[in-house]
This record gives sequence, structure tokens and C-alpha cells, in this order.
Amino acid sequence: MLGLDPDRPAPLKIAALISDLSSEWSGRERAGLKDISLTLEHGEIAAVLGTAGSGAEELMQLLAGTLRGWTGSALLVGALFRPDRPLSRRARRQIAVLGREAGLIGRLSVRRNVLAGRAGHLGAGAALWGRFALRDRLAAELAMEQTGLAELADRPARDLPGEARRIALARCLCQEPRLLVLEQGWAGDADLLGQERLLRLVTSIARTRHLALVFRGEAAALAARYADRLLGMRNGCLVYDGPVDGLGGRELDRFFPEMRGAAHLRLVI
Repeated sequence: MLGLDPDRPAPLKIAALISDLSSEWSGRERAGLKDISLTLEHGEIAAVLGTAGSGAEELMQLLAGTLRGWTGSALLVGALFRPDRPLSRRARRQIAVLGREAGLIGRLSVRRNVLAGRAGHLGAGAALWGRFALRDRLAAELAMEQTGLAELADRPARDLPGEARRIALARCLCQEPRLLVLEQGWAGDADLLGQERLLRLVTSIARTRHLALVFRGEAAALAARYADRLLGMRNGCLVYDGPVDGLGGRELDRFFPEMRGAAHLRLVI
């Protein structure tokens, strides 16, 4: 097994470095991970594909720094990730995760919700009491500008239910991460068109900021359009790791039968 030296930091261009990593689950609905090795660089946009039980969710948890009980080696944003303990605070604030729940506080303004992304830099107490420095406020203003929320900054979040995903995204960006992870359900209840709009925005910002972006490819058409790289999971194994044009419709049907025909949607979106 190729080991990783904890005293030797990963190159700055590397967002994630995974080597010979495996995990096991006792339940039948999860495949775990089997001998996963991959490198993710800053500025790279990757989509994780795979049906339920393929190991795709476990791979997303690994890259988010939340997976436990595995063997192998992992570096995330330059920090050694161990299977039996949380990531360091410095590493955690460099990984932003957008999941199914937006997690907004409805009575607070869009700006204050976005500023919550600074909690990892300040501590929960300072963020709770609104003790934000100029850098924190500038990070929030930039995040709202990039997500098109600047004119809504003073509105209560509860008055803008249709903007919940963008507000949550802006909060992630306010964190100033090096790695952005979009987990299962990242688009909420949005239809395919709504998912496409949000993904277009996220990938544009990721390229501008030179972030490493990993998103759960819930629609193969969107993954094919917006990702630079596809990570295909099946039975806990990484069965495909390569460019979008290296995996056509037939291969999608073979590796991901529940997505059959979805690759062809790229022609009509």
C-alpha cells in the first residue's frame, strides 16, 4: 500500500489525495469502498456517478471529510485525514459542503445567513453574536455578488424560499473553501432545469475561484455537460475515472443501468 507521509504536506495544487482506501458496511444497501485511489487538483470539476449502493455516497462522504471506519491513506486540502478522528479545524474550514438541507435561519437576513459561513474562522460564539471583522464582511459581499444575491442582502431569508439554494451556496463560498462538495440532494427539490441553472452558476464560480468542485451526478446529462471528469462507482469500486468524452451513452447504460438513456438528455437541455 502506498502510504502518505503526515509530515510532508501535499502540493498546493492538490485538493485531495486518496490511496488504497477501503471501507466496509454491514448493511446490504451499502457497498462500502474498495481500493479507491484518486487525486483531485484545485480548479478541477468532477462528478460522482453511481446508483444506490454503488459506493458513490461513501466517496462523497470521504471527500467531505466525514467518512469513518476505513483503511488506507487520505489527504484532504493538505491535511492528513484519519479514519478515527475529525479533520483539524483548519482543514474543515477549507472544505465546504452543500447538502440536501439549506439550513437557513428564516428570521435572519440573507447577509447574516451568508456570514454564518465564517463560523469556522471565528468560532461559533463570535459568529452567533455578529462579531465579524472587515475580512469576514468582504467575503460575504463577494459571495453574494457572485451568486446574484447582493440586492437581496437585507431581506429575511424566510421571504425568499425560492433562493434558499443560492443563499446556502453563498454561505459555502463565504467560508473561502479550497474544496467544494455538493452531496446527494444538493439542488433540493429543483427540477432538471433548476438543477442545470444552479450547476451552471456553481461551476462558473468554481472556475473563477480555482476551487476543486465535486458534485453528485444525479442527472447524467448535467454531469456530462458541466464536469471535466467523471468518477463512476459500482459495487464500491471506482470503475471509471476519466474525461466526459471517454464515457458514452452505452457505457452509462452498462455501468449505471438506473440512468439508462439519461446521457442523451444533454442534446435537449
